[in-house]
Amino acid sequence: MTTATEEVANPAYVGGERRVSWAWPAFVLLAAVFSVVCLRGVAAPWHWGHNGYMGAAFSQAAKNSLRFGIVGQAPYHFGAEPPSPEAIYTHHPLGLHAHVIAAFLIFGEHEWAARLTPVIYSVATLILLVFAVRRYWDVETAWLTGLLYLLTPLNVIFANMVAHQQGGMFWSLAAVVTYLRWLETGTRRHAAFCAAAITLAAQFDWPGYYVAFAIAVHCAVLGLRGAAPRSWIRFLFAFSAVTLVNMLGFFVWIYATRGDLSDMANSFMLRRASPPLDAYLALLYRRLALLYGPALLLAAMVGAITGWRAFRSDGLQSRALLPLAFGFAGLVNVVAFPHAAELHSYWTYYWSPTVALLAAIGVVAAARWFSQGHRSASWSVALIAGFAALQGARAWHTSAEQLEHGHAADCQNCYFQRYE
Repeated sequence: MTTATEEVANPAYVGGERRVSWAWPAFVLLAAVFSVVCLRGVAAPWHWGHNGYMGAAFSQAAKNSLRFGIVGQAPYHFGAEPPSPEAIYTHHPLGLHAHVIAAFLIFGEHEWAARLTPVIYSVATLILLVFAVRRYWDVETAWLTGLLYLLTPLNVIFANMVAHQQGGMFWSLAAVVTYLRWLETGTRRHAAFCAAAITLAAQFDWPGYYVAFAIAVHCAVLGLRGAAPRSWIRFLFAFSAVTLVNMLGFFVWIYATRGDLSDMANSFMLRRASPPLDAYLALLYRRLALLYGPALLLAAMVGAITGWRAFRSDGLQSRALLPLAFGFAGLVNVVAFPHAAELHSYWTYYWSPTVALLAAIGVVAAARWFSQGHRSASWSVALIAGFAALQGARAWHTSAEQLEHGHAADCQNCYFQRYE
């Protein structure tokens, strides 16, 4: 089996150093363009749809915390007296809330200040994803992964929506990357970074725990196969303990704040409410086609087949955790909480790194196949350029259409109903 250290030493995983010089301008350009995308409408008032509802609610929660000196979120409290314990929102951790409070303290209570948190984390996720793929795959795959992530309609539409997902995504990705670095080095520094990253991921959004589970299982499998650092048992115990402390700590805080866990239990059961299976699958199909695009999903399927063939020939590789962890997190989100997926059209957000990476792997594999033998290299360039243009047109059309409707994204006016 290929070990983590051998993977990093192999130029096929890291990328040739001779090609790095031309890659840097492309990477900087990707980050700059995505920054512009994220800043579109950053100072717009809260109107309707996902963007308006989420932004208004969590801005109000931050204002109430500053006004009344409370820690908890009270997004639906508008009275002159401090909110009652029953008004404290406990369905999500407090990471986003703390960030919006900090932004309001520093910049004042403005719409653009509330949106700074998702903007910064959206751009940071793109940058970290590109660097991770650059390290564990190659320059071409990294550049194309970043481009396709940028051109995913879901990421364009919801890039600056005030929500838990952007911060949760970044810190979950940071946890995966620092864990892979720990596999390479076995140092306490990378283990500590991984524990810190998963703590911040868990404080933003629930899928951080799903990613933590994927990391723990991956570590156990590699450890039992003798392909992990010798301290893997100690790492696994400490990492799992940190994750559980985060979860238990949040529930203890809920109990101390509200006096019971009934609101959390009711929210859990409501989000798990299952619609008719055929209707739910049809909804997911429409959402995926709308927010990712058929071409991107088809390329991701080609990439998944390519990755599966590599798995069968080379065995499980450490880098496979990157797409697998987010694929798993997104799957749990969709399967375990179907009513939440109905209500929130961005519920497949955690699939976006996996889809972008697998699509890039698929397109690069097709391009390299075209350039083999006596075929001209221009074929591969034309294939990549044509695919990027097709996906770019899709992202432009879909994002323009959805932004006109307040980021509704096939939501069927769900935010004119009461948000649970």
